[in-house]
Amino acid sequence: ITGLHPSGPTLDPAFSSFVGRVPLLLRHGMTVGELARLFNSHCVPQQAGRPARLSIIPMTGWHRDLYQDETDLVWVPPSPNMPDVTTAIAYPGTCLFEGTTLSVGRGTASPFLTLGAPGLDATRWVGELNNAGLPGCLFREDWFTPGFEVAKGQLCHGLQLAITERQSFDPLLTGVTMLQTVLKISESPIWRKSGSTFDILAGSNTLRRQLSQGMSTPDILTSWKPDEAEFTQQRRSFLLY
Repeated sequence: ITGLHPSGPTLDPAFSSFVGRVPLLLRHGMTVGELARLFNSHCVPQQAGRPARLSIIPMTGWHRDLYQDETDLVWVPPSPNMPDVTTAIAYPGTCLFEGTTLSVGRGTASPFLTLGAPGLDATRWVGELNNAGLPGCLFREDWFTPGFEVAKGQLCHGLQLAITERQSFDPLLTGVTMLQTVLKISESPIWRKSGSTFDILAGSNTLRRQLSQGMSTPDILTSWKPDEAEFTQQRRSFLLY
């Protein structure tokens, strides 16, 4: 999904987990080799007392604005629920819904692009989102039955997210707006396990508190600017491309 646009809040070490261990932005925009260089400088010595002996073999022909399907590489799904590049483009934003009581469409043909829940007023949700004027995407109402996990086997009322222009689409802007609007229209609490699952995914409890307090999406994104500026500067010396 390119190596551009580092964005989001930085993980608070107090919320370190299997899905996020070290202070990175929610969307770091780095390759595996670049991350290895960063970790070997900032993280490994703290754990092991010294850096690892690390050798990175750079790619040839790749530059930071390339999407995977613009290369000659075959897509290998990193998960059964990551079937294509379009899913990966949306994932930095819609993955946050795994911390909610909504299904993210696991077991459907379009996981992380299909979201909803039994009893949800998705007609209103879709209307709110299409009126928000989010760049590079549209929303359409949908009925679906998840194959497993949240709402498994239950008919859900929800939406499908269609990415119409990937270069202008912003997954975090979109994901936060989706969360903000579903909180507005939902008649029941949406946080799983009192919010602890969402906090691990978001890297702290700040985003959940901001959403629960009704903070606007622009104000939430503005609150990330110091983290984004600091990490963008930190990662610069570790970039290979």
